[in-house]
Amino acid sequence: HNMAAVKSLCDRGILLEKGKIVHHGIISDVVEKYLLKNLKNNKFELEISDGVFDISKHKNKNNQDEGVIKVEVLCNSRLSSTVYNGSNVEFNIFYNTTRDLFSAEVGISIQDENNISYIRINNKHLGKELILKKGNGRINFSIYDFPIYNNRKLFINLYFGDLNYSKYEILENAVMLNSEVADIYSSCKLP
Repeated sequence: HNMAAVKSLCDRGILLEKGKIVHHGIISDVVEKYLLKNLKNNKFELEISDGVFDISKHKNKNNQDEGVIKVEVLCNSRLSSTVYNGSNVEFNIFYNTTRDLFSAEVGISIQDENNISYIRINNKHLGKELILKKGNGRINFSIYDFPIYNNRKLFINLYFGDLNYSKYEILENAVMLNSEVADIYSSCKLP
């Protein structure tokens, strides 16, 4: 579902729902309708918040009390739903597990509204083995000098589980952030 590719390859399109055409026309309009429909129907009431996101009601969760429960996003050490290029961005992932996880994998991916991935991080990629003890905990991912230089909405996918345990969560579009371009030279002009 790479909407950037669809836009570059097609001039016109149709949007189907249950086999029926619900919209047709210029590709940019059809893609916008498709994305809005996905936001409303498939992304479990995403809201811009103060930087604290309740994940317990995500549509892909099997158990509201287990796995990822909450995410905090900090931009330059402040809770925020807006992140800026060049800033330090932290993701605090709060979880609960009903058993010890001896081969835990926790990760995030950041993508835009066209499903183009910008960043993917997990403890395995970072070479860090995680053993998570039964109960509540927090895992932190930090991105220094945030590298996205566009004004756009970003969607965060979360991955949580044990490679040896069948309850592995993949929570698509669990968090929505605004990405804004900062004046990195303090000149009041964008580079």
